[in-house]
Amino acid sequence: MQQVAPVDLSGIGGRMKAKIIALANKKGGVGKSSTAINLSVSLAKLGYRTLVLDLDGQANTTSCLVNNFRELKYTIMDLFMNRKLAAGEAVVAANPGGEVIDNLFIIGAHLQQQDAYDFVNNRAGRDSILKKHLAPLVDQFDCILLDSPPDVGPATINALNAADLALIPIDGSFSLDGVADILNIIEEVDNNRLDYLILFNKYDLRSTSINTKMADLVSEYNVASTKVRTSKPINNAQMDYVPLTMHKGDRSAVEDYDKLAQEVMDV
Repeated sequence: MQQVAPVDLSGIGGRMKAKIIALANKKGGVGKSSTAINLSVSLAKLGYRTLVLDLDGQANTTSCLVNNFRELKYTIMDLFMNRKLAAGEAVVAANPGGEVIDNLFIIGAHLQQQDAYDFVNNRAGRDSILKKHLAPLVDQFDCILLDSPPDVGPATINALNAADLALIPIDGSFSLDGVADILNIIEEVDNNRLDYLILFNKYDLRSTSINTKMADLVSEYNVASTKVRTSKPINNAQMDYVPLTMHKGDRSAVEDYDKLAQEVMDV
């Protein structure tokens, strides 16, 4: 099977520095990867040149945005294992199902990249590896999305150190423990420019009492005005390894991601 070729980024420059957004929550299953996938597509559709980094070793985002993702020449694993590797060498065009999406690019995950995180965990400068890799790329993109794993390990710390905004998806489970942990890390990382937004995900308009309770629980936090409505096609699209825009069915969530894209760029 042919190896996925990297994108030639030479000659691209002169842009304003990219907004870097880290998707983070210690709790799994809140829709972090589905947000990364579909938000990135909406950003690209709105004309923002967008780069996604899949820091989660489950590679869900990569499998949805890269056809034959196991054939990637370089991945996030390589960036953490080799600090001298130019990150641009790992950038490929998003091509879910073999269909290239204009303005959308990705540095994919490797299914064994947890080994790389373990490798750097006790090394000097481990918290700024990603920030240094991204430095040459920030004037080549409008937005960079960092899909971090559901923990507060090296990948998440690196993402928060590199980001301008932490986007924290939550669902209706009422578990805010993951949010509290991420907010504590935000306070501790060496990144004074980092802001955050909590995102209501899998939002069911019919569950009035649950929605009221959720709103009360996060009333003291910064909350995105956009809410992503619950939609079966979101999960179905991921099962088919494609973004929601390429899947038939309810389009309400697509509209929500479009609104969210503009909101995060305006923060």
